[in-house]
Amino acid sequence: MKPAAGLKLTLLGGFQAQLGAGAALVLPTRKAQALLTYLAVPLGQAHSREKLATLLWGDMQDAQARGNLRYALSKIRKALPRTVRPGLVLEGPSVALDPAIVDVDVARLERLVADGHPEALEQIAGLYRGDLLAGLTLAERPFEEWLTSERERLHELAIQGLGRLLMHQQKAGTAEPAVQTGLRLLALDTLQEPVQRAVMRLYAGLGRREAALRQYQSCVDALKRELSTQPEAETTQLYQEILRSRTIRPDRTEASDPASRDAGPGSVAALLSTATAAQPESPPPTNLPAPTSELIGRAAALAEVTELLGVHRLVTLIGAGGIGKTRLGLDAARELLPGFADGVWVAELAPLADPGLVPVTVASALGLTLPAGAESPERVATALGAKRVLLVLDNCEHVIEAAARMAAALLNANPHARVMATSREPLRAPGEYVYRVLSLELPADGAQDREDLLEAAAVKLFVARARAVDLRFSPDARSAVITGAVCRRLDGIPLAIELAAARTATLGLEELAVRLDDRFRLLTGGHRTALPRHQTLRATLDWSYELLSERERVVLQRLAVFAGSFVLEAASEVAASVDVAAEDVVDAVVSLVTKSLLSADVAGAVAQYRLLETTRAYALEKLTERGEFDQFARRHAEYYRSLCERTELEWATSPPDDWLAVYGRQVDHVRRALDWAFSPRGDGSIGVALTVAAVPLWMNLSLMTECRVRVEQAIAHLGPHLPSNPGRDMQLFFTQGMVRLHTHGMGSPEMFAALTKALDLAESQDNSEYRLRAMFGLYVYHLLLGDYRPALATAQKFRVVAATTTDPADARIGDRMVGAVLHILGDQPGARRHVEPLIGADFSTARHSHIVRYQWDQRVVTHCYYARILWLQGFADQAMRMVHGIVDYARTKDHPASVVYALFHAAVPIALYAGELTIAGEFVKLMIDLPIKHGMEPWNAWGQCFEGVLLIKRGESSAGTRLLRAGLDRVPEAAFHHHTNFFLSELAEGLGGAGRLAEGFVVMERALARAKRSEEGWCFAELLRKNGELLLVRAAPTDVANAEECFRQALEWARRQDALSWELRSATSLARLYHRQGRIPQARKVLTPVYQRFTEGFTTADLLAANALLDALR
Repeated sequence: MKPAAGLKLTLLGGFQAQLGAGAALVLPTRKAQALLTYLAVPLGQAHSREKLATLLWGDMQDAQARGNLRYALSKIRKALPRTVRPGLVLEGPSVALDPAIVDVDVARLERLVADGHPEALEQIAGLYRGDLLAGLTLAERPFEEWLTSERERLHELAIQGLGRLLMHQQKAGTAEPAVQTGLRLLALDTLQEPVQRAVMRLYAGLGRREAALRQYQSCVDALKRELSTQPEAETTQLYQEILRSRTIRPDRTEASDPASRDAGPGSVAALLSTATAAQPESPPPTNLPAPTSELIGRAAALAEVTELLGVHRLVTLIGAGGIGKTRLGLDAARELLPGFADGVWVAELAPLADPGLVPVTVASALGLTLPAGAESPERVATALGAKRVLLVLDNCEHVIEAAARMAAALLNANPHARVMATSREPLRAPGEYVYRVLSLELPADGAQDREDLLEAAAVKLFVARARAVDLRFSPDARSAVITGAVCRRLDGIPLAIELAAARTATLGLEELAVRLDDRFRLLTGGHRTALPRHQTLRATLDWSYELLSERERVVLQRLAVFAGSFVLEAASEVAASVDVAAEDVVDAVVSLVTKSLLSADVAGAVAQYRLLETTRAYALEKLTERGEFDQFARRHAEYYRSLCERTELEWATSPPDDWLAVYGRQVDHVRRALDWAFSPRGDGSIGVALTVAAVPLWMNLSLMTECRVRVEQAIAHLGPHLPSNPGRDMQLFFTQGMVRLHTHGMGSPEMFAALTKALDLAESQDNSEYRLRAMFGLYVYHLLLGDYRPALATAQKFRVVAATTTDPADARIGDRMVGAVLHILGDQPGARRHVEPLIGADFSTARHSHIVRYQWDQRVVTHCYYARILWLQGFADQAMRMVHGIVDYARTKDHPASVVYALFHAAVPIALYAGELTIAGEFVKLMIDLPIKHGMEPWNAWGQCFEGVLLIKRGESSAGTRLLRAGLDRVPEAAFHHHTNFFLSELAEGLGGAGRLAEGFVVMERALARAKRSEEGWCFAELLRKNGELLLVRAAPTDVANAEECFRQALEWARRQDALSWELRSATSLARLYHRQGRIPQARKVLTPVYQRFTEGFTTADLLAANALLDALR
């Protein structure tokens, strides 16, 4: 019997590991995932350590490969709870997983197929979610060959099991389940013509003739696309038979086993089949709202839409306003949810007045965090990656071109994505399938039979909604005829029917019919169906509006100033006035919900209310006609100014997720309020105040470009017409400076001017909070330009001010700032004195706002610099442990910028310094992938630079120099100056290795000149050493003597800085030169004492090379 705390591995469709208690097991690297998978397939088999090391680290020396295996196994074992650790069996030279403790989906699949009974086979569809380790690739050929073989075996196994299930179901006459099994089979191999025919017959036998014909077209398309051939004669004959006949016998069973032929790659119906298969144990994520009522009269449409999304990647539901596009789309999305491993996500476009906000809105709906400058469809698509998602773009018609570009970009970039749009017109995007949502089925003209009338979908909807407001509503024969007539007058439009039904409780059915006839005089001229749908809806709204009390009309008009959802508190504050008390507003809101003019979402702790967009537009017209728009737009802006003024204080003390859940949805209201405030009829003072208050909202939503535009708009409104307010101006100028850092990526005169202005205002107000903020901004500005002495002076001033605040984290950040600059300048002992005491210190003090204020998690920043100092001072093992720890920590903070910071500043360079090229390669891949996912373009360029360095270290100098140079061309000249020189030195070394010495010397001279000019001492010893190595390669008459002088100078620089690792490299280069010259005693004298000062790191590349040279000198 398995222990309660087991380990569950889900390997089909991607890697997931879950502990018995339900917690996820996170492994730090792809190699660790690959290793655990290899041990699990087959489960229980023991593997030699030598075999595992060769499988995953075959390009390395044996000792280093075995060391990496030990490290990976230790990381896996450490991640497991104590009760599960015995499941990883480490016995002498062998490694295995214990089947008694570990459960693997692959093993379950094999057992189910072997069982062969229908009850077992039915579980396969839910279990086989995709290829083994889908999405994972490694450079190691032995592992990739094994993985490819296993993927093919398991794919065939799933086809075999589902093929048997399909035959069982056909023989049993269970047509609906058989259809789903057939579609699942075709998702695995769309070229199986016997299965295509079986599905066509099953559809036809169920009376779904159109679906059968579409299945044939799908077969034709697949064969043409994959094999450039036509269907078999039997398939074409079946198609013609279905065309000629309304029904077809479903009991004909294809005898062939679908597993008997090679599987193909197609997956056109995978989404539909997976959605209807056995539910996965953990449902995919989604932001779909829960349905509030039954979907009536749309069963056929729902089936058609879900089928279409199995065939087409972009489906647009079009139709008149109020026709039910959104409702149908959301129900279809819920049906399809199980088929999308990475979720179904709704992006509501209705609140957007600016088409440029479509990418931001979609990114937010998908849960993507995009830094400044990344708000484009292409960046959103790139950040999403290859996730298997369905995106619902709701209410596209007013931003139709932007929505079309968004859909096209997403589908072009991601073959696994699907898009469903709702709009009043097609997107006209490539590959779009347009599905027109029709009116609900109406009873035939002149119909009198009660049962026939009540079977019509429109009448069913009317009766259901009328009963919702009056349980006694039950139409007799006469009432059924009247109801049918009302539904016909409303053209079967669901919204109009619901609005009408809601009034039966107060008017009665006959009075309702009379009023409806009066209101729809425009429809009596014989051209009713030719009238635009929005006219019908407007007539319904006119009628509904006139049935409201005066108080309800007034409140409805005033609620039209809201953008999107709002709470009762907001409604009371904005809509109340002398003539309408706050209590009356609450009553009116409840009444408007009852009368279907407001929708209510009560799923959360606080109910959210929302006007349908058509209703809001109608009510806004009425408000404008009444001459009250500006008055209540002002109230709306003032309310959200007050609300946003509370956000920063609460952000400082609230968990980030809770804060964003409350305030993140307010961004549409802020946009609308600012549009009014800065309009000719608005109030600039409110706009400026709201801009200041909304800054935390934009920053925490990573809407940097929007923040910059709004802040600069507010600054443009400052002047004599606004009252003087130094505190307000200070915040605006500070935000302008820092947001320019995010959007422009380096220091600029505008950034410096804005931050200097903010600092002057903060000092005049004696505001220590903003003095620290402005000084931190100026500190970063100087670092970006390589002005390290001014950066050090600013950091020291920061420490002085920080000592006067009540937040101890400020003083620690000041010490970290000083330590970082001292490290760059080359004073490693001084840097360590400032940084080392901070290790383990608490930087948050319950202030989550520190990440926003200081850009990155300060624990990450501090540990990065400490790891760099440790490596320079000769503590390579400690530095590597710290690197792994800080990357793991940063990933748990759900702050991608901090993860990338850790990779860039410490993890990748230290792994390269230590010669851990495999680990460096894993870090480099992560550093390239994360910026792509989150739209951080400059960081991706640095990742490309590191990728080039990695190639150079592996001996591929030509390819590496091309990649490194291309990466450097993508980043600003001055950006992160102290890393640029490191990359230049690596480029020079690569050029030398590629035989392009002249270019290498030009690059090296540039690096040395930059380092001297900026006093960048931390790598100056290494620059000198590499220059000497280039001289030895060129070997001109004076080059050997000059190289020796470079090595001696490098030794002296390293000793002065207490940079033992640079000292070892310089000593090794000098000793190697002496060895070649036969000066053996001098070589030993130079290298031996340096080597003997090391206490760890003896497996690193530098120490191994030094030790080998010492052996040669004996």
